[in-house]
Amino acid sequence: MGFALLILIGAALLLLLASRVGHSNRNRFSITRCEPGSNPPSTTDTESILGIRSHQASPENQGPQEASGGYYSLLQQIQVSEREGDLRQALRACEESLALLGDFVETEKREYGSFVIQSIPAIEIGARYWAALEDRTRLEKLRVAVIKVRTLKEQWAPIVDQAFSDADLSRKLKDLLRAEPGFLQNKLGNRLSVSGRDTARLVNTLDRLGQIIREPEGRTYKLYLKEGEA
Repeated sequence: MGFALLILIGAALLLLLASRVGHSNRNRFSITRCEPGSNPPSTTDTESILGIRSHQASPENQGPQEASGGYYSLLQQIQVSEREGDLRQALRACEESLALLGDFVETEKREYGSFVIQSIPAIEIGARYWAALEDRTRLEKLRVAVIKVRTLKEQWAPIVDQAFSDADLSRKLKDLLRAEPGFLQNKLGNRLSVSGRDTARLVNTLDRLGQIIREPEGRTYKLYLKEGEA
């Protein structure tokens, strides 16, 4: 009798332990959702930089999501190409992404209840480089794509507006370097009546595009327009 009672108590303890472990595992693998107006959950550095949210496959959504899948495929191209310095390919992927933005946003809202992605490299990287290239045709295409999607308009329309201003600044900087080759980078802000941070960002972008040459001069650089650049 006493032995049987010990067996029953042991079995009950094992069932209780199994129940707690299962509850712990369910909590561990639960998905944190962002409510509208709240901050998104923290992500890894790569996810933060790229604006990528991990998508886990589940039996109920095995069907292909063309817009969302196409967006993330192009996003990967943008990431790899921009990192490797293949800016032509990166910008091509940015441009191709624009046509997918509307459907991509609606797919995200349908699957997650709201659109909480905080970074869209197709917009941000495209705006940066098209502005430096003074490519107003693609900037206008970007503007149309953004204002067409109400969810994107508030956050990203100002970025596009700034890109048009940056395109004007790029033209002024190139005109200056054409007239005064070797102009010092740390003097650009005063000459062009903009902040040093804005000029530094533009100079870095033009350097990556191969449109200018920088030569060290003390604690700054002499800037030259690369031969053949308009």
